[in-house]
Amino acid sequence: VLEHEPEFMPIQPSRRPLPHHYREPLSEQNNLMRREGVIKDVDPNKPIICVLNMVITEKGTPGEITIYIDATPINKGAKIEKYHSG
Repeated sequence: VLEHEPEFMPIQPSRRPLPHHYREPLSEQNNLMRREGVIKDVDPNKPIICVLNMVITEKGTPGEITIYIDATPINKGAKIEKYHSG
């Protein structure tokens, strides 16, 4: 669980356009991640606190992609521990 400063409220970033040639590989990758339990669909009728953009890059193999999450909006309010306990 990511902890935030008490007064922090994340904002939804502007939606990034998805290039047409990434649509099919992204759909396939999302389906794979759903089957493996990495991601799950959310109820569209329930509020979501924070929505983050995906960043898609091509791997060295043609047609394969890597998906990253741009966490910039939530990083701005994250609590940062100077010293880690443990």
